[in-house]
Amino acid sequence: MGKNADSEPEEERKEAEAAEREIDPVPEIVEEAASTPLSAGAMLRGARESCGLSVFEVAERLFLTEHYIHALESGDYDKLPGEVYVKGYLKSYALLLDLGEEQVMNAYRWPGAPSGGETGPLRAAPAGSGRKWILPLLLVLLAGALAVAAWWAFQAFGAAPGFLAAGAAKQGANRENSGK
Repeated sequence: MGKNADSEPEEERKEAEAAEREIDPVPEIVEEAASTPLSAGAMLRGARESCGLSVFEVAERLFLTEHYIHALESGDYDKLPGEVYVKGYLKSYALLLDLGEEQVMNAYRWPGAPSGGETGPLRAAPAGSGRKWILPLLLVLLAGALAVAAWWAFQAFGAAPGFLAAGAAKQGANRENSGK
């Protein structure tokens, strides 16, 4: 009996190990998937599918097109308007699905952006670029201000009485001289 008592726990242990092998899928694949972080789009797609929502329903709730939802989920950010919009869409999508907004934003990476939070060298804008419109604008504003000032002076003071009288007398004299 002593031999059977010792062999029973050993047999149970072997059966438990065999059962674990049957339940546990290929360990290398699981470990590899766990070590590979999901992209923001993959997270959103997985959460959408687990919530049972279609792309159309998500697009309708976020007031976006289905094309934009597909682009977000596949990581085709260059098909979207710009990085600022993409970040807003991702945050809204994460909130809709009750995902961690920070988790999705940490998984997001704009194409062409430096990795690891590094920033590329900053380049100064060429001198005078984007300011070519200032001089014409100032000239138009100055001409407008002069026109308004002239109109106001004419309305406030009218024409000088001597100016009109002298002009009328001169015209009358010209008519008399030309008639003789």
